[in-house]
Amino acid sequence: KESKPIEYLSKFSLGIYATHKYFQYLSIIFLSPYFATIGISKKLQLGIFRINVQAIAITALTISFTVLAVQLLEKTPLRKYIH
Repeated sequence: KESKPIEYLSKFSLGIYATHKYFQYLSIIFLSPYFATIGISKKLQLGIFRINVQAIAITALTISFTVLAVQLLEKTPLRKYIH
């Protein structure tokens, strides 16, 4: 038996692939000026690790909006394009 995340990915892989870049671009467009305005450095030093905060924020928003969009599209007649 497949796990829930694997089952979700296999069912909606086309929808995820088709929509994730749009949300990634929107996240970049809206977050880049915000990070520049508040003056957060792109990379924070945490001990021996350098963490790219902007990349983590963009990734989190992209994943969140992609999953939300796929869930919403599944409830509409457009679901034939995401399965």
